[in-house]
Amino acid sequence: MIWQMIEDWFRGILTDGILSNLSGLFDSVNTEVGEIATQVGTTPAGWNAGIFNMIRSLSENVIVPIAGVIITFVMCYELIQLVIEKNNLHDLDTWIFFKWIFKTFVAVLLVTNTWNIVMGVFDVTQSVVNQSAGVIISDTSIDVTTVITDIEAKLDAMSVGGLLGLWFQSLFVGLTMKALSICIMLVVYGRMIEIYLVTSVAPIPMATMVNHEWGSMGQNYLKSLLALGFQAFLILVCVGIYAVLIQTIAATDDISGAIWACMAIPSSCALRFSKREALQRASFRHIKGVSYDLKIGLIDVDSHNFPNLCLMKLSAYHKAKGHTVEWWNAKGRYDLVYKSRVFTDTYSKDTITVTNAEQVIFGGTGYDTKNRLPPEVEHSYPDYSIYPQFFGIAYGFLSRGCPRNCGFCIVSSKEGRKSVKVADLSEFWKWQPEIKIMDANLLACPDHENLIEQLIRSRAWVDFSQGLDIRLVNRDNVSLLNRVRIKAVHFAWDNPDEDLTGYFQRFLDLTAIKSSRQRRVYVLTNYGSTHEQDLYRVNTLRAMGFDPYVMIYERPTAPPVTRHLQRWVNNKRLFYAVPRFEDYIPGRKEV
Repeated sequence: MIWQMIEDWFRGILTDGILSNLSGLFDSVNTEVGEIATQVGTTPAGWNAGIFNMIRSLSENVIVPIAGVIITFVMCYELIQLVIEKNNLHDLDTWIFFKWIFKTFVAVLLVTNTWNIVMGVFDVTQSVVNQSAGVIISDTSIDVTTVITDIEAKLDAMSVGGLLGLWFQSLFVGLTMKALSICIMLVVYGRMIEIYLVTSVAPIPMATMVNHEWGSMGQNYLKSLLALGFQAFLILVCVGIYAVLIQTIAATDDISGAIWACMAIPSSCALRFSKREALQRASFRHIKGVSYDLKIGLIDVDSHNFPNLCLMKLSAYHKAKGHTVEWWNAKGRYDLVYKSRVFTDTYSKDTITVTNAEQVIFGGTGYDTKNRLPPEVEHSYPDYSIYPQFFGIAYGFLSRGCPRNCGFCIVSSKEGRKSVKVADLSEFWKWQPEIKIMDANLLACPDHENLIEQLIRSRAWVDFSQGLDIRLVNRDNVSLLNRVRIKAVHFAWDNPDEDLTGYFQRFLDLTAIKSSRQRRVYVLTNYGSTHEQDLYRVNTLRAMGFDPYVMIYERPTAPPVTRHLQRWVNNKRLFYAVPRFEDYIPGRKEV
């Protein structure tokens, strides 16, 4: 009897303690939901008027003048580009100036009204938050009395040991919840501080909005404002989910499991909201027209001492969207990795296995001749910064396609059997002292004269690195080429059965290029030709005043004599020091 009374007394103490802990937990949830809704529903102006006025004063009196200087630089730069691109005013229409004046006016208008624009963004987001708060508060309010009554009935059926364990759990969970509530409130307060910091410098990114090259800075800034504004909505949703789950404690027989399950929600929320970057990405990265920080990895499979233009354009495209772009690292973690190569396995073995990326994209003729870059990427200004070793050199295509359809070349099948203009020089050149033209057959393009004139006006040193078609040389186009600052012009003599000496002689008669080192000719070998045919072309070109360069088709299958020929010809010190190939070959039996 006495033991039963002691047990009942102890049960009563434990039950009261559990109910008290849970009642405090439920009251805390009701209070926290209301407080958080109030905090996140407050505009920057209403949160703290003193701080708001100080930030506004700093923005309008300190940052706006700096933005004015930026506008001046950006718009003057754009005006210079307009003049240069239009043949130094010779081909310029007057409407271009009116367009420029209008863009300048809009830029000034944006900067002078930046504060109103920024606050307008938060007014829109706060309207959504306030409407959501009303719905969440009404749907998540806990009737403490009813819930406690339901729980009390379940506690009566529990043993003393079960009650003791549940008392410790409810006590621990209650204390933990208070700590987590503090963390969430710190995030809420930190968000508002971040809003003040971000808005204080708003005029600077807004000053770049109207410029094509710089505008991504302002666009990304507005996107970040939207994410920051809607972060309050996500906080509310998370808190609402937790409040609803709390109510399930009374509806389940496993009270202990329900308590621990409910605590997991705010724990994950506190961790989530402490990483604002992840929140933005999760919320906005898949919305059309809104792009937040993705981590992009680049892999140049070829690595042949020549920049990969495809990767440069992809880098520029993603950086313009605010993404992080870097050369791939096996120890990193990436949202997207691009692997690009120009050559097949014969020359560029792909030995890199990528396991640390959500998606891997393979591109370039080394993988698939049918792959194409999307137009918005193809026409991006290349990111030359990823290849600092080639500083001062611009790489690009003015035309694509070739009518020759040579069996060893993929250009005709990949780009078409007609050479067509695809870009103006300004698409990939911005004042670099040297330009490398990568066109397969520029002279076959109907617009080649206009394109060469662009090269003339650039006053940069030009290397026609992929070769001009010697069979298309005539008085008119050579006359244009003579006005280009030629660093090197390349031709090709690929077919040994075709006598091109007449074409080469015609070029010599017309060209102003005096140095043979600037007149280079690719000589294709190991493609149905004999050694005698290869040597004839090499010696003939040298005798005419051209600089031959031996290319081996499928090098692994080339005979030793062809490899020796390549080393002799392409090592220019040897080539001019040893006039006869027979004198160079180590071992005549090899021939």
